[in-house]
Amino acid sequence: MKKILLLCLLALPCGHLLLASHLRCGYIIAERSNCTSRTVKIKIVVFTNTASDVKFGEDGILYFGDGTSIVVPRVENTPRPDLGANIGMASYTVNHLYGSLDSYLISYVEPNRNGGVLNMEDSFWTTFYTETRINLAIGTCSSPVFLSPPVFFSALQGSEFKISLGTASHDDNLITYEMAVPYRDRGLPVVGYTQPGGMSVNNLTGVLTWNIENQTQAGEYTFAVIAKQWAKVDDQYRLIGFSRIDFQVILNSNASEIPMLDDNQELDEYSRILVQPTEEKKIKVFYEVDSDRNPILEMFSELDNESVSFTTYDSAAPTGDIKVGVLTITPQEADVRENAYLITVRGRLNGGPSSPASVSDINYVIYTDEIPEFPFIVDPVTATEREIAEIEVFPNPVQEQVNIEVNRPGESEALLYTAQGVFVKTKTFELTTSLILTDLPSGVYICEIRRNNIIVKRIKIIKD
Repeated sequence: MKKILLLCLLALPCGHLLLASHLRCGYIIAERSNCTSRTVKIKIVVFTNTASDVKFGEDGILYFGDGTSIVVPRVENTPRPDLGANIGMASYTVNHLYGSLDSYLISYVEPNRNGGVLNMEDSFWTTFYTETRINLAIGTCSSPVFLSPPVFFSALQGSEFKISLGTASHDDNLITYEMAVPYRDRGLPVVGYTQPGGMSVNNLTGVLTWNIENQTQAGEYTFAVIAKQWAKVDDQYRLIGFSRIDFQVILNSNASEIPMLDDNQELDEYSRILVQPTEEKKIKVFYEVDSDRNPILEMFSELDNESVSFTTYDSAAPTGDIKVGVLTITPQEADVRENAYLITVRGRLNGGPSSPASVSDINYVIYTDEIPEFPFIVDPVTATEREIAEIEVFPNPVQEQVNIEVNRPGESEALLYTAQGVFVKTKTFELTTSLILTDLPSGVYICEIRRNNIIVKRIKIIKD
């Protein structure tokens, strides 16, 4: 068990057990058996350090968001040499029957993250955490599903690279993206997190761009992106769910500059393309690289094989070899919907002793009905004086239950912690709710109110 390993590490040197730190990043997918069912298939996907003796599971806890949880069993790694040295993948799937059609925050926490991450404190001793929210009340079929693996390698100084964290929506919903802070538990950011300059994510395509500064230190960096799912209700977009993904970028001082992808398209900043069912759209993608490093072009698509195909061939140019990809998009009548589909084209160089693996991505946002005049991008709710004043938490002190009122429409979440920061319970609601405290000992608690996954009020509660 991992607990034994950790105690051994605390007590004395244990040789190979010092490799116990193992989880690099991951995410959760929640998918209903049908779009009206209360049964949800939950899949946890993690990427691991295969140099570690510790495996995924055993001490990891999956919280279903309805007050129940399970311990995830041990799962062996599947090596992923295509992603780099000492990188593996593991997953665990379980079906869960919910008692009612409601909104649920599903989360997973496990010790430990892999050691040596540069942009947080003590990653070796930091728990890994990820979460996703699915709303069963409005017919959501699944949470956002990430299309491509989240572990990447890069050149070091003065380079720029683009990587996709884009998702598929099995529902006709809008997906937007924003940078986030990695968590170590529910609502608890990792300690000492810093985000390097020059990093941004396109909030419609999910492509992350990092202009790496010359002084950036080589090593491992961990970040997080939240994919938010929006449904149109009465001509207004409403946040109905989200998925949080941790991912890593590993900078290597021996890497050369990353070859970038190019194509024969002139697109706007959101890479939007309209292709209706009566049409065929061909896109050529060019990847000029050193053929000795076995360049690969590959595609990840939300559309199925009947609606999109991808072929590659090798060409030549005065400056070097060119790998060419031909993306052919032919939507079917069944593909027509209001919101877009996402297609990722990835150029990948396999690594070696002196040339680490690297990737470069392009995303295309494919509409099959019409392109909106302007992409709908939701500004996250921020804590303003007006919003804080509109939230009431009473009574305080409290004996049996604390009441919460949010005097504006939309989904809110109340989270309760002990004074030491240990998560106790949560409830999702609109306008009003109550948290029952009769099962808790007397003492000081912290109540946190969130909207759109942003903290808008935090208050100390005294339970008599």
